[in-house]
Amino acid sequence: MEQKEHLLQEQQQQQHTGESSHALLKKKCQQKPSCDAALDIGSSSSSKTSNSNRSKSEKLKLIGALCVFLFGYCGQPILVDFCRYQGVASASTFLFLLPHFIGMLIAGSLPLSADSKSPESRAQLRNPRLWRRAFRLALIDLSHQLLEKAGLVLCGSGVYILLSSTSIVWTAVLSALILGRKFSPLQYFSLSLIVAGVSIKASNLSLTFSSQESLGMILSLLAAILQGLTFVLNERFMEDEDAPITGLNLVFMMGYVAVAAAAAVAAAAAVAAAAAVAAAATVAAAAAVAAAAATVYAIAVAESYSVCCGCCVRQQGHQHCAAAGVDLCVDAAPGAVTSGALKGCKAAAVVVLSHVLFCSVQESQCIGVRKGIAAAMCVAGVVLHSVL
Repeated sequence: MEQKEHLLQEQQQQQHTGESSHALLKKKCQQKPSCDAALDIGSSSSSKTSNSNRSKSEKLKLIGALCVFLFGYCGQPILVDFCRYQGVASASTFLFLLPHFIGMLIAGSLPLSADSKSPESRAQLRNPRLWRRAFRLALIDLSHQLLEKAGLVLCGSGVYILLSSTSIVWTAVLSALILGRKFSPLQYFSLSLIVAGVSIKASNLSLTFSSQESLGMILSLLAAILQGLTFVLNERFMEDEDAPITGLNLVFMMGYVAVAAAAAVAAAAAVAAAAAVAAAATVAAAAAVAAAAATVYAIAVAESYSVCCGCCVRQQGHQHCAAAGVDLCVDAAPGAVTSGALKGCKAAAVVVLSHVLFCSVQESQCIGVRKGIAAAMCVAGVVLHSVL
């Protein structure tokens, strides 16, 4: 003890002379091995403090990312319904697609880590082969988004979110076929819960194209299949050792292609309908409100992609951050249990919000016994599959 106290006194004196206290202790311990424990205690305590501060900072960032995730992805279907009830849901435009793709474009442009400025990352953005891959993926995702938003407009957010949950089922099926992935019996059970929930909801519909809700459900189901295909192809491309690509670069490339296509169609439709819009002041006012809401949503999507993918990049590395959607980034950052709970909360929140906000406007938005059971089964299946 006296020896340790003597060393600590020398350490305090040396701080005034400018010499490193840690270097002094190390020098003394080279002469007296018995004091190694004192040096280890000082080093470990400072290391623990630094790690603790870093851990708290990462947790706060992650909590913020998860909140933005819920806001952005619960807000999307509610926003579409809001625009539709304001009279600006024309099927001839890509109004509802632009916020999603603008979010991808913004997120891919932000420097989230030092790796984004590396020569390898910049070289990927100049690689024609990777741009061709991103172009193909963007076309699939564009088709998925177009079918999804059309289905959402026709059947409403409450029904849409149930069908959107089946994308997990299609992702599992396609990953088994394309990637050769195997699943446990419990995972198959969780997928069957989702299928059963959707079947319960669909059992009381007249599946004819004269039924608006039925057509919307068919379009939403096709969109879920394409979404699953997008996730699987993303994973396949990002694991390609011959032409690797980071998640953020893939997001940026896909967003660039999709924004160009969607903006061109939206601009053409806007020019064609300019006279009608100018003649209807109420429609113009509603369009302004919808545009403002869409802008907020675009920012939310951008932030959710950025922050969640940033967490994912720091913890898992670029090659494991499949950034077709923020869902997979969330999987990698906080863990499967938190991810499953978030996805379940997203589905449940949209069903409840659509009932509260739009039940008086559209009957299919209301929660009945059949729809409640279907929603519960879908949420349970999503959570269970994410946790397993």
